[in-house]
Amino acid sequence: MCSPRSTPPEDWEAVDGDARVVGRRVVLGTAVWSVPVIAVGAVVPQAAASACGAVAAPSTAAGWTVTKTNMSTNGGTDQFTNNGYVLVQDPASTAAASEVVQSPSQTFLAGRTYKFTYNYTTYSSNPRKLTMSFQINGVAQSTGAIDTSTTSGGSGSKTVTYSPTTTVTSPVVLRYDFVAATSGTTGDDITISSFANTCT
Repeated sequence: MCSPRSTPPEDWEAVDGDARVVGRRVVLGTAVWSVPVIAVGAVVPQAAASACGAVAAPSTAAGWTVTKTNMSTNGGTDQFTNNGYVLVQDPASTAAASEVVQSPSQTFLAGRTYKFTYNYTTYSSNPRKLTMSFQINGVAQSTGAIDTSTTSGGSGSKTVTYSPTTTVTSPVVLRYDFVAATSGTTGDDITISSFANTCT
């Protein structure tokens, strides 16, 4: 039988005579130290918070709609085509007539510049002249206007630059108008194509 040790092991300390507790060196030697975890929030790129999307070219698939007032349903055509819209249709009577071609609502961010371009072709030999205005937030953008009384059946391109000073949510509207006439319903034509939009 082994005799008891006369002194506590170096890694033990005597307390109140025979009671023994673990010494400091054991605690220090066996302690597991954890590295504090610092939570780092995910960084959201500034561009994501201020990204500006382009307006899709006119089409039913892109959510554009057409509202007609006093337009004939006989002959001619009015439809989305070639990333644009063709209006070769006459008013139903001598009263004023219109077609409103409208995109889904779009958010236009303050400080951004939106550039719209499109080509046009007109036919202007009919009695009823036709105008088209390009509108954002209910305001006609003068550089996008087309008037068959001045185009003489020509073609060309248009550029509209829109830089809002406050953020605006609005559709883009292509509004076609025939003014009232004293006689005749045959109207001019406007075709828009290659509609494109960029944002910077």
